[in-house]
This record gives sequence, C-alpha cells and structure tokens, in this order.
Amino acid sequence: MKTFSERALRMQPSAIREMTKLSSVAGRDLISFAGGMPNPATFPLERLAEIAAAEVRNHEGRSLQYGLTTGFRPLVQWICEYVAEKGINTTPENVVCTAGSQQAIDLIAEILLDEGDFILVEKPTYLGALAVFVKSGASIVTVRQDHSGVDTDDLETKLAALPLERTKLIYIISNFQNPSGISLSAGRRKVLPSLLEKYNAFLIEDDPYGEIYFGESNRPPEPVSAVDSSRIFYLGTASKLVAPTFRTGWVIAEESLIRRLEPAKEAADLCGSMLDQRIVHRFCSSPEFAHHLDNLRVFYEERHRVMREALEQEMPDGISWTSPTGGFFIWLTLPESLDSESFLQEAITGAKVSYVIGRPFTPDNTAANCLRLAFSVEEPDRIREGIARLARVIRNRM
Repeated sequence: MKTFSERALRMQPSAIREMTKLSSVAGRDLISFAGGMPNPATFPLERLAEIAAAEVRNHEGRSLQYGLTTGFRPLVQWICEYVAEKGINTTPENVVCTAGSQQAIDLIAEILLDEGDFILVEKPTYLGALAVFVKSGASIVTVRQDHSGVDTDDLETKLAALPLERTKLIYIISNFQNPSGISLSAGRRKVLPSLLEKYNAFLIEDDPYGEIYFGESNRPPEPVSAVDSSRIFYLGTASKLVAPTFRTGWVIAEESLIRRLEPAKEAADLCGSMLDQRIVHRFCSSPEFAHHLDNLRVFYEERHRVMREALEQEMPDGISWTSPTGGFFIWLTLPESLDSESFLQEAITGAKVSYVIGRPFTPDNTAANCLRLAFSVEEPDRIREGIARLARVIRNRM
C-alpha cells in the first residue's frame, strides 16, 4: 500500500544538515567553514531587544495578532522604497512578504511548475532551491557558470533545445552566489530579459547577499529586475541584513503573478509573523540601518581577506578557488582525481575542520572535486588555522 506522496518521496535531506550530525561529535575544537550563516556578532542585539519589547508592550496586542497575507503594510512600503534605490520601481501591490526567500522559491514553484516542466539553474547552485525544484517533479537543466556568472550563450542554447510550452523557469543568484561567490556581470544582466520573452520563460532573481559587497567599487550593478518585465520574480530577505530568526523575506513581481502567489502563501501559512515583520520594519526604516550595513560589509570583508590570504599561503599547487567581491562563500576546485567527500570524515574527526562537499550543489552530482567554504562565522585566527588544517588533509591526498 502506498503511504507517501510522490512529492514526499522526491525529498532528500540537506547535505549541510546531514553533515552537521557528523560535525557534532567533533566538539568545540572543530573549525567550521560549512554553515553559510550570518555571524551572531553582527546582530544588533540591544536595539532589537528594545524594539521587540516596545512592539509587544505598546501596540495593544497587534504585534501578536494575525495580519495581512501579503505582509505588514508599512514594511511592504519600506521594501518598495528600499528596492527603488537599486533601480527597481514597484508598488505595494507587487510585493508579498514571505518566511525568508526560501519560502518565496517554494511558492513560485507551486504556482508555475508542473511535473515534467523544465527549470534551468546555474551550475553549481543553491541547495535549498534544488530541494524545491526536485520536490516539484520538474526536470532540472544545468547551465554553465564562469567568472561572469551564468553563461547566457549556454543558457540560450539550452532554452532553444527545450519544448517551448514546457520551459517555465530560470533560477539565478545574481550577486555573490551561493555556493560560488560569483556575481552576474552587468552585460549578462541586460541579455536575460530578451531571452525570457523569446523563450516564454520566467526568471527568479534571488538576491540575499547583494548588500554585502566589499568596498564601493564592488557594489553590484542594477538587478536584472530593474527592467520593466512581467516575467521576473525578485527575491530579498532580512536574514543576512538583520538576523535569520525573523524569517522575513519578500518577492516582487508583476501584479498578475502576485495575485496567484498570494493565495499560495495563504494556503501555506495564512500570514507571516507580525511581530517579526514589525521589528524588521522598525529597524530597517531607521537611520541606523545604513550604518549597520556599512559595518556588515567591513566585518565580512576582513574575514574574506583572511581566508583568501590563507588559501594563497597554504594550499598546494593544482587547487583553484573563486575570488568573490562580497557575500559569504569561496568555491574550491580540486584536481579531478580528488573527491571532496572521500576525506570529509577525516577532515572533521581528525583535522577538526569542516566544509560542504560540492556534489549536492549540482543536480547531476558532477562537482565531486569541489567544495564550498564559508568565511562568515569563524574568527580570523580560526580561519587561518582551519585553512592550514584543510590544506594538510588535501596535500596528503594528492
């Protein structure tokens, strides 16, 4: 007798969360480059505590009540003003607040993808998005990525080879991508909208890391979503800007798409947490928010610099890595003869250093000789020591 749905049977545990189980036996000595989390030292704890207390005490319980499915209206209005600075002109009718951008990806797949439809993704790409697309039953097509982001020539080749009526969705992270750290070039951003029209496709532009750029010269170009297109979903989140616990993200799209997205959101959870959204609004709409973002950029730039210098000093010949100008991640490529999973247990339990293997970031499991390093959480001294430990493990395998 059948017990579980086809969707449930397609779901697989996250490689990161499974690895966490292995890491738990290593204790405090473990230096972790695995979790791509914001550093708790960046959380504005005292200010958030003040805002939270005021919201609970002073609003006659409204912060603890149900709210609009589309989100707390002042927050929605702030989102419109915030993205306008990036070149995206929108209105509150084009916005839905979600439980982080992860839920936005899931809701978009819910309204667009049927089993057997095609979704095109960068190679490599974000694990959480792959989990959604696998669950949907869509056929996942990988597109080559280079130092300028998704290869739009390869993307068009792949689009042209697919049935027009079944090509539904393209997913990209345009700035400081997870896992590669690579950003989409300004020139390629301009190419994408015409491909959407030509091949009857929609685009998810996921942008969780765009504010974390290292120096003004590395500020990202305008989003793809800055063009007036009815085929683009733009995703943002407060998880990297404030703190992940608030589970507050947003999706911006043409109004007819939002009208489909809203009932999907309502069916999923009725509405988001009004307390979370009110706290995020009060902090992000305050004058201190701009200073907070400046501090984030300085904080993560230092950790990136330390990891990059340690890689240059410690890694043996034959190893290469990306050179991000923002975000949380570096993507390491080993010789093809090395499988990063083959020495993961040795690294964690022996050398006391962890990372995420590359294979799960590709739907065809072809990045076995790659791994992702996150520099966001550890302190600079531990980053140096961790890279030295990892380099010794790799050198012993070469």
